Amino acid sequence: MRTSDKNLDTYDVTLFERETPNFWMVTASFDASDRLSICSGGIDDEWYIIVEKGQLGALKRVLDKAAKPRAKTGDENADILKNLKTLFGDQGSNPFEQIKIFLDNRGINWKPDHWASMD
Repeated sequence: MRTSDKNLDTYDVTLFERETPNFWMVTASFDASDRLSICSGGIDDEWYIIVEKGQLGALKRVLDKAAKPRAKTGDENADILKNLKTLFGDQGSNPFEQIKIFLDNRGINWKPDHWASMD
């Protein structure tokens, strides 16, 4: 679950992946500022759910209540990702909208972002 990209330590987990007809993936990761970033996208477009560091404690608490079994690694970021994987991973469908609804229903503040290729 922990990967290193040059000098930048990050955590990441894949929640959904589809190869055909068009590649699509949903991942959750932490950036160098400890923000949670959930990305849904393909090759040319990516949509993001960004949860700021100040919301992570509240997010962990609601995930701990919802995820069965609950992750207990002792590392808040790793627990958040494992609980997201338990709740939303491997469902066979894109969980991005379900994650937004989950956050909204539990009062977890998040902001959207979008990236598109200029090709």
